[in-house]
Amino acid sequence: MLLYYRDKKNKQKQKNEKVLYYIFLTTLFAVSYCFFMYFLSKKCI
Repeated sequence: MLLYYRDKKNKQKQKNEKVLYYIFLTTLFAVSYCFFMYFLSKKCI
């Protein structure tokens, strides 16, 4: 029973890490995209 619970907890932890990883990737993408657009608009002007 305890082993099963621990296994479940580990799975939950892995799931949370995956979500955090996706959030990190999305944020990174958004920031680089903003910088890219800013750079482009500065270059145009």
